[in-house]
Amino acid sequence: MTQSNSPSSKYTPNLSGQPKTPTNRSTSSKSVAGFKDLKDAETVGQMMTEKHLMHNDRVAFNRYPLFKDKIMSIVGVNRDSPMRPESHKKFEEYLDCYERSNEATFLRKIFPLLMKDGYHLKRETDFGDVERQLFGKREYLEYRDFLMEEGIVESVDPEFLKTLVPNSCNKDSEIEIAKLLAKVAGMTNPKPDFTFGIRKENFPSLEDAIMPDYIAALLGIVPSMNHAFLIIEGKPDTGSQAEAENQAQRGGATIVHAERKLHELIGDPVNIQGPDEDCFIFSVTLTPKIAEIWVNWYEGKGPKEPGFFHMNRIASLALNDEDSRTAIRSKLHNIMEWGGISSARFNKKLQLRQSIHACVRNEHATKKAAAAYMSADGKASGFPQKKQKTVGSMVQEIEK
Repeated sequence: MTQSNSPSSKYTPNLSGQPKTPTNRSTSSKSVAGFKDLKDAETVGQMMTEKHLMHNDRVAFNRYPLFKDKIMSIVGVNRDSPMRPESHKKFEEYLDCYERSNEATFLRKIFPLLMKDGYHLKRETDFGDVERQLFGKREYLEYRDFLMEEGIVESVDPEFLKTLVPNSCNKDSEIEIAKLLAKVAGMTNPKPDFTFGIRKENFPSLEDAIMPDYIAALLGIVPSMNHAFLIIEGKPDTGSQAEAENQAQRGGATIVHAERKLHELIGDPVNIQGPDEDCFIFSVTLTPKIAEIWVNWYEGKGPKEPGFFHMNRIASLALNDEDSRTAIRSKLHNIMEWGGISSARFNKKLQLRQSIHACVRNEHATKKAAAAYMSADGKASGFPQKKQKTVGSMVQEIEK
């Protein structure tokens, strides 16, 4: 699942519950309707650190330069994603109007101005040999709609099917984190403001076997899509950047954890040393002053040590600057291109799905064969009695 990119020196896991590097988490005491307790972003951050959900641990990120270069190459590609002067003017007027509104209004008015429903790709005119000699190469921009051409779907305020907080020390602390990060009373699962993933129709369906509920839950951890790759969390002036980061960290870790469980189901090695290069996603935190882009990834410590679920900042851009806004759009479009169905990532997810379907079909075939060998009185007749390891038993082992 990953390249050999682990450090040569031995690393001692941080089990103290404190971050290895200083973070910029700030304490917030903003109250939320439906809760009597005040939210303390610093406390939530420390609780997640105790579960090995690490916030902007730069030492860990820099420990794997090949992996870091891979992430930066995805986001940092130069592309033509300009914002016209009238678009900049509209953005500034909308920001002045909505920066102090509620969270839902702020995000739904501001974010679509930063990222449109598609992007442009540079293409080269397909001249023949004679024309190429006469005119040379000619480039043009091809528009790619996120849904129509790239199979990317967007969901607003989707509540995840499960929390899947990794490395749960105990159920009480997991419930406490869920309550502190809840956006509405009674909600316990992550619920990002925006989530982007692959349209379900772009993957093959199981026509000859029923997909078990536990696998369906992992595939559809975010309802209405599969293999989510980008989440957006935002706060207006009345909110807190730290709260947005906590929510993006928890939601990102949930998606990464679900993806890793899917790989474990098909027998991929998950007790790795170093970064899991098959299971990472991006997240964005947005306030009226700044947009920050993060990568959510997993760092393995081998088969005998618990790993770490990281969220590292890879870009921080001011919203009051035209060049920065253009750069934000460019980086977001790069992420969308990486996550769409024209990408190498999609091909890997397609192979993962085919392997999962093969496991499910084999399990159904085994059960069907077993039934065929049963005699009328219910006794096995001729069927090998060796216990078969099913996908269901594998899931139970994972969740222990």
